Amino acid sequence: MECHGVKIEKGISDWQVLQQQDGAATAALSGIWELPQAEVGQECTVVVRLLREDDNAQVLPWQSAANEKTTEKTGIWHINISIPAGGPYRLETGMDIGRDAGKIWVLRGDLRLHICVGNVFVIAGQSNAAGYGRSNAYDPSQLGVHTYRNCGRWDLAAHPLNETTDCWSAPNAENSNCGTSPYIAFGKMLQRISGLPVGLVPTALGGSPIRRWVKGLQGDLYENMLQCIQSAGVHVAGILWYQGCSDTDTQQQAEGYLDNFTKIVNDLRADLKYCVPFFTYQLNRHTASTSPVRWSVVKEAQRKAAHDIDRVYILPTLDCTMSDEIHNSSAANTLLGERLARQAGIFFAAQASGLRLTFSRRQAAKQHSRLAFRTSRLGLKHLICRLLLGLWWRTKMAA
Repeated sequence: MECHGVKIEKGISDWQVLQQQDGAATAALSGIWELPQAEVGQECTVVVRLLREDDNAQVLPWQSAANEKTTEKTGIWHINISIPAGGPYRLETGMDIGRDAGKIWVLRGDLRLHICVGNVFVIAGQSNAAGYGRSNAYDPSQLGVHTYRNCGRWDLAAHPLNETTDCWSAPNAENSNCGTSPYIAFGKMLQRISGLPVGLVPTALGGSPIRRWVKGLQGDLYENMLQCIQSAGVHVAGILWYQGCSDTDTQQQAEGYLDNFTKIVNDLRADLKYCVPFFTYQLNRHTASTSPVRWSVVKEAQRKAAHDIDRVYILPTLDCTMSDEIHNSSAANTLLGERLARQAGIFFAAQASGLRLTFSRRQAAKQHSRLAFRTSRLGLKHLICRLLLGLWWRTKMAA
């Protein structure tokens, strides 16, 4: 059978979420083309367009790619296209040989399906980040919340996120199949708040001590995290960090936690060349712990990190139910994911408006909360403050 048309060899893949910047993302596509035998010698142009999948509406009309003939029948092509935030989209390629001015019928080309432009997050840490919830909880998949699987392929996000099908040798391969994690609920709630798709890149590993995440110490999981970011082909919106249980084994580990975590933050920002935010969870309780003092040392280090390091944020987990003596239950993971999404939603709303938002909680005669806002865009201050206060109040009421 004769093969002809446009082939995509490099660029975006099905289910991929591209990180938006200023409401759009640029995708670089390239490949080869081949004319059918009956059209050999004809002048042709590779064309690319973008459509919404839900209603088939054209978002970007046919755009001409740069072409180069390699023979009378074959050639290569490339194009950069700007894709607006949103999705899912369908990307189509085709070959225009000049017979249809409206380009309603062009020669066939490869498609890419379920493409989104939104916010992409890396999941890092140990078992509660990988997801060890074993109980029942309603947390279904949702179109627009996608994951870059450990096998190196984008897909619809589903539990368990940290599964290692077709990649047994991955540095973060688990010894057992994982359960539920907080991050599908996080993605769905953040999509609801922001109106944008969410991509998740799992890199966590159950039982991993912080030294495996510290560049210059053991550091293997840090290097794997960097490689996953590069392989996913994205600029990430944030790091979702949940780790610390394994650093309560000795007093030395516990007391070194803050310095090690600070180094992770600084090194990653230096390697990525921007101040990526960290959204973190504080440890829950350990019902069978023989080291409650060391557990408290790590929790205090986590609290202090969020207080001292710019763009590091923390949520407590102490009120959440557990599947066993150390792992959060599936219902708790769903709740934690939604809480974290609300926190991240406030951060991104503040970023978009030019506000600098700080939260302060103090213990006095009675507990109270203080919100401080600083912005150079005074005309927007009142409106944005009301928006952020509303989001914060819903978070507080859900807590």
